[in-house]
Amino acid sequence: MSSTWTETARVLRERGEEIGPFLLAIPRACVEVVVASGTAAVWPPLPSTVCVSGAVVRCPAPTVHAASGLPPVSGRLWAIPPVPGHPENVTDADALAEAVGAALLRRAHWTRARLNAHAKEPQP
Repeated sequence: MSSTWTETARVLRERGEEIGPFLLAIPRACVEVVVASGTAAVWPPLPSTVCVSGAVVRCPAPTVHAASGLPPVSGRLWAIPPVPGHPENVTDADALAEAVGAALLRRAHWTRARLNAHAKEPQP
C-alpha cells in the first residue's frame, strides 16, 4: 500500500471523515477508493492519483477482504468492503481530494526536514 494512501487515510481520520469501501490493488501496489459517480469530471490534478470514469473495474465480492483469508480476485481484495444495499456508503470525494493534498504536503515537509537534517550532519 502506498505511503501517500497511508497518510491520506490518517488525515481523513484526523478530520473525522468516513472512509468508505476501498480495494487493495496488489499488482500495482495501490488502492482504489470508491467515490460517488461523476467525481472524475471534477477531480483535481493531484500527484499520485487518478480518477476514472466510464471504466469497468473488476471488483471481488464483498466477502473477499483483507481479513477473510480468501485469495485476491484479479489482483484485488477489499481493505474495507462495501456494505450490500448501501450504495451511498462511499468516501466523500471533496474530503478525499483535500486529504490527498494535505498528505502530499506532509510528505514534502517530512522529506525537506530529513534532507536538511542530513545536510547538517558532519561530513567525514
